Amino acid sequence: MELEGNLPGSLVEAMNDLAECQVFNALSFGQGKAVSPGLAVPDLRYSKQLVAYIPSDGVRAMNDAISSYVTQHPFDLEPASCSWEKVLSEMDNAQREYEQKGKIGAVQLRPRSSSGFQHNLTTVLDCIPTDNGLGILKAGLAVIFNAVKRRSDACQRIFKCFSSVPSLLEKARDLKLIYENEPRLDLRLQALYKALFQSIPDLIDILLRQKKDGQGRPANGKTMFSKVTKTLVARRDDIFGDPVKKVDSLVEPINKAVADLDECVQLLNYKNAAETNAAVNQLVESHERGWEELRQKLEATDKGVRETNELMARVVTVADRFLAEQSRKTCIAGSCPHRSDSASPRRVGWSSKSPAAPVILHHVHQMDLINAIASHRGHRGHWLPMQQMRSLVSKGAQFGEGALGRAYYLLSTPAFKRWISHASPAALLVEGHALDDVQGSVSPLSVFCAALAASLHDAGGGGGGVLFFACRLARDGGELGGPLALARSLLGQLLTQRMRWRGGARYPRLDFLRRNDRLWPDLCGDDGLVLNGVYGRRRPLPAPPQISDEYGEGEDSDGPGGSDDGDLKDRRRQLAALLYTFKTLVRQLSPDAPLYIVLDDAAAYETEIGGWHRDVAQVAQYLFGLCAGGHGGPPVKLLATAPGRFDKLDTMARDRLGPAAAVVGLGEHTAPSLHSARSTVESLHGMAAVRRRPGDEERGGNVSSLRRRRSYGDGGHGSRRPGERRRASDHVLGMDDGARSDDDGSDGDGGDWQRPGRTW
Repeated sequence: MELEGNLPGSLVEAMNDLAECQVFNALSFGQGKAVSPGLAVPDLRYSKQLVAYIPSDGVRAMNDAISSYVTQHPFDLEPASCSWEKVLSEMDNAQREYEQKGKIGAVQLRPRSSSGFQHNLTTVLDCIPTDNGLGILKAGLAVIFNAVKRRSDACQRIFKCFSSVPSLLEKARDLKLIYENEPRLDLRLQALYKALFQSIPDLIDILLRQKKDGQGRPANGKTMFSKVTKTLVARRDDIFGDPVKKVDSLVEPINKAVADLDECVQLLNYKNAAETNAAVNQLVESHERGWEELRQKLEATDKGVRETNELMARVVTVADRFLAEQSRKTCIAGSCPHRSDSASPRRVGWSSKSPAAPVILHHVHQMDLINAIASHRGHRGHWLPMQQMRSLVSKGAQFGEGALGRAYYLLSTPAFKRWISHASPAALLVEGHALDDVQGSVSPLSVFCAALAASLHDAGGGGGGVLFFACRLARDGGELGGPLALARSLLGQLLTQRMRWRGGARYPRLDFLRRNDRLWPDLCGDDGLVLNGVYGRRRPLPAPPQISDEYGEGEDSDGPGGSDDGDLKDRRRQLAALLYTFKTLVRQLSPDAPLYIVLDDAAAYETEIGGWHRDVAQVAQYLFGLCAGGHGGPPVKLLATAPGRFDKLDTMARDRLGPAAAVVGLGEHTAPSLHSARSTVESLHGMAAVRRRPGDEERGGNVSSLRRRRSYGDGGHGSRRPGERRRASDHVLGMDDGARSDDDGSDGDGGDWQRPGRTW
């Protein structure tokens, strides 16, 4: 106790030190984490005499005013521990008394929906600490609301001003939560608190002087004249003053502080809106830049994908060109197995001249050519026509004796006898003049042609070959129909049958394919499509280079008519390539045996639909050129029929072949007897049994017994001199050796492998 009354000198000196006071003052009144800086700051000052912080004059004045009011008008109020619930309760009581006495008039309170507002406001404002004089503000507000219950102009003005103070304090707290680091807002709030502390004591004093009854008596029952102790100067405001003006002057600083606070809040809102707008604009610009960068990246990615696709296309093109070149140089042009690459650094495929020694291809090379011209729809029925021939022969039962008799009358004509018996090449065109006898795709001449071709095929074709094609059965318009199918079938039959090649070779020479860059793609068709043996499908070749040999110079001009575009031009090029290859391979056949070509109903292709009349004319030009001879190959014997009449093929044959071409009409002749026709058919079918020995092996139309009879003689038919042949026509017509012509059609050794010119 003695220590508390007599402080040590060092402590007194430390507490009186100005620097220590400033540090402690900054610590006490600085913004800390426990108390929001937007709330009321205690108005205290440091007293060196008392060595303590004491309330300022404003706080003491408010304490005096509250004590004076409570003394004169006691009510339940503890200034030191007054709460916001007490303040709001007094404000509600004042509002109810005003409503009981009449309308409030200009005084409009802030609407509150329920007790929730009071609870929320109390909770919010209770955070103001009550120590060091801060609780005095609540007590002052409670006194104000308790004193304005009397209806007067001064009370109305005071109530109107202070009814919004609690909501202003709530607003102050919310603003500090929104704008934490705004010094302008702190200054406005401090100005509001200062105005409240300065105005409330004077307003309480005014309310105390206005608290009197209507008869001029004070509330305690004493008359005004009893206060003789009050001087005239002290009572000048009561006698001469206007309390309404005094209230206005006291309320004005509060209103000004509120207006300044609202203006500051508005400016902060504008600033916040501007910052928000700037942030939004920046965000939009950022997003736009991001989208632009993304778009550029997508464009770059798309460009990269396109470049990659183009690169892959070029790689595929180069690979296809390389594979096609290798296929052309190795599989098609052939190679020398007995010679190594080191012996000759120059590959055969790149040579511009033909090799000195002939290059003989293996069987696989011939199969490559077969696969190249094969159709993806199948070719068995066109390349292996034996079943087709026998099927046509079996359909002879559906025709009458007269129709078959007119067809088989051809056997007795001199033109047919010359055509089948003479060794020289010839062309025979037969016009049936009997379209009424046609049933579907078969005519009596179809039965005759099939029987003749089957008999010649079974008999070995006189040592040569037999090619048959039924034109009317191939009219579907695709690659297995029309003149293109005819050329494809003739070439396929020539490659698949066991033919006798020049010089005793087992396979044809295909080196002519390598001397032309366009021939192989044109053979494959579809604008240079080649068969992909790995994947089993077709793929495009690059565009062929400029042609500089005979095929490119004159083959397309063999057919009549001008050039066409699109599919017709591609089809014409493929047809020319097939015919040129067929012509070249025919020239490699042995000249010792004839080659029979039987075309049933060739007139079916003399139609302008699809341009077939031009294509069949081109085929006829090639075939008539082969029948003209002089090409170093075997004698070619062509038989072409028409159930009615030919359109232009007969004229083309006469113009090209002259006497070697014969045109026979059957319509005006008398039909032979049924017995004669049947005996002729039996002779055609039985020819194979006469020519073959028991146990002979048939290999694709070539009978081995024929070779044995040519080499060693045949006891059944007598020995023959070297080089002498026996024809299948000897059995067909029953002719002896003396009836044959001495012209065997042999013309040279076939060493000329250059292609003919435009006129062929």
